Amino acid sequence: MQQIGTAFKQLPESVMVNDLLDQGLMALMSRQQWSAETFYLSGYETLTFNRNLDFALETVLSSVVPFEKELLIISNDATNLKIINLCEKHLVNYRIVAMPANEEEWNTLKSILTNYRKFSHVLVSGDVSSDCNRSHLLQLGSYLENSRIGFILHCNHQPMILSDVRAIGVDYMICNGLGCTVSSLVLAKRSRLVQAEGTSRNSMFDLYGYWQKSLHRRKAGIEPMAV
Repeated sequence: MQQIGTAFKQLPESVMVNDLLDQGLMALMSRQQWSAETFYLSGYETLTFNRNLDFALETVLSSVVPFEKELLIISNDATNLKIINLCEKHLVNYRIVAMPANEEEWNTLKSILTNYRKFSHVLVSGDVSSDCNRSHLLQLGSYLENSRIGFILHCNHQPMILSDVRAIGVDYMICNGLGCTVSSLVLAKRSRLVQAEGTSRNSMFDLYGYWQKSLHRRKAGIEPMAV
């Protein structure tokens, strides 16, 4: 296995944005005052990229879905083709279903998850800010946690606030950064990041590697373990 120190030094320096630039987004997601050095105490890590939203999405897809497992995509917007193309680029096995519109369709979705055991993660893509979607996402998150299936949230608009991310049980949230410059962010559960070591399909899209690089630059003296 490649040593961590060697692995993260091979990642391009220009891809990651300085942690201090996360402050505005941290304030948007949480009322609690976090610094870049202490945000990990929330149980999550922020990885900000000097790239667009597609790069962050590709990095997560490349890094977290095992080769022998499948990804279930729940979406009904224009990002479908983009997600499918990224899955095929990185040989991620996937199935796609439309976003359920009522209780009956949500129950059908849970039946699919119950009867088909090959899914390692579920990716929900779209506008997650409505109260209706939040209610259904809470149900889905509870089911996924009990089933030990990872939960990826791809936000096309505003990011979900941290309290909702925690309540729903999201493992990875992908959203745009703030400001006029191009940037994107992955909010990742720390315990899940630990499990992503050595699983990336492409060294340019290695979420665990970028996390290790951010820890190295932060020089916070914290170990990459679950909290």
